[in-house]
Parts: sequence; structure tokens; C-alpha cells
Amino acid sequence: MQIILVRHGEAYPQAFDQTDGQRELTERGHQQAHWTAEQVLTCYQPDRIFVSPYVRAQQTLAEFFKVQPALKQLSCHVLAEIVPDGNAEAAIKTLAGFKGDCFLVVCHMNTVAYVAALLEGLDPESFALAEARVLEQPVIAAGLATSIKRFVPSL
Repeated sequence: MQIILVRHGEAYPQAFDQTDGQRELTERGHQQAHWTAEQVLTCYQPDRIFVSPYVRAQQTLAEFFKVQPALKQLSCHVLAEIVPDGNAEAAIKTLAGFKGDCFLVVCHMNTVAYVAALLEGLDPESFALAEARVLEQPVIAAGLATSIKRFVPSL
């Protein structure tokens, strides 16, 4: 099975009158996310989608829907475990409770780096904005995954 881990695109700084969860993508962030979506969906067909409740992650996922509208028909699970200060171990446990062959997970630093590190049994490594990494593993469990592909926008 494969898990495609995606960090959201570039977002505006947090304004004094908003929460971190309300931050939106910049125009460049939309372009980054769209590029990543095009690259990922050329090679992979997700059968289950997981996304952070934060606006910038939702907007990143929306770019995937623009590239492949049929994805909107899939079950989309909003997970509190994959917010910026989320619990990577809890996120993995939640993901492991679902069946599928290819999961698309749209979330944030630092959580995305810790999820990847736990799955691969490695030290955490930063993700670029709108970067996607494809991990392959027999089942979702710590230390069993191997990174097989990366998509990093140069925008």
C-alpha cells in the first residue's frame, strides 16, 4: 500500500485577528499545490483522503480536486491528529484503522515530518511547501515504510 504525504502550499502569515487554522494559501501556494496535484495524480490514484481541518490544508486538497474532480467522490476524512502540533503516533494509529491501497494525506509541518519518520523508522526530515512524498509499506506500522517518490514544486 502507499501513503502520499503532502504538506500544504505557501500560506499568508497569521494576522492578529485570526487563528492559525484560518490562514489561507497565497496565490503562489495555490500554484504550488496545483503543480503537486498534477504530478501526484499523473502517477497515483488515491482511494482514500485524509486532511487537516485547517484552511490552508483544505485549500491544498481543493487543488487536487481541480486536477481530478472525480476525487470528490471519495470519502474524505478530516483528522485533528494532523494539524501542525498534532500527534504523529495517533495519526498513524488512525490511518491504520482504514482499508485502502493508496491514501492521500494533506497536512502540516511538523506533523507530516514526524509521521514520515515514524513510518520509515528514520529521523524527521523537513518537507518543502507543497511537497509530496510517497511511502510504500505492506501495512501501516512504524518502521515498515520506504520512501519511493518525492514531488517538490520549484515555484
